[in-house]
Amino acid sequence: MARYIQHPITHKLIPADEYVEPNTGMGRSKVIGDMPDFVSPIDGTVVHGRKGWREMCKAHDVTHASDFTGQWERNAEQRRRRAEGKDKKDRQDRLKDVIRAYNGATNG
Repeated sequence: MARYIQHPITHKLIPADEYVEPNTGMGRSKVIGDMPDFVSPIDGTVVHGRKGWREMCKAHDVTHASDFTGQWERNAEQRRRRAEGKDKKDRQDRLKDVIRAYNGATNG
C-alpha cells in the first residue's frame, strides 16, 4: 500500500518516499490563542483565559489531568516490579495498611 503526503503549499499528494518538506523561511512555531471565557463549575464565577484558569485552580486547590502527563510512563517500573512480586517491602506495607484500616473500622 502506497503512502502519500499532501504538500502544504500546492496541496498535491506526493509519494512519502519522494516528499521533501518545503523551506518557507518560517520555523515551526505556532501561536496558540487564549482559552475562551467559561463559568467555573466550582464556584460559578466567570473565568477569563488561561491566567484566570490557573488562578481558579490555585484558589480552590484543584488540578487538571494535563498536570499528570507522563505519570503513567514514570510509574511503569514500579508497576512491573509489583506485578512480578519483586517488591516485598511494598507488599508488606500494603498488608499493614489493610490491617490498620480493618482494625480502625472494627474499633471505631
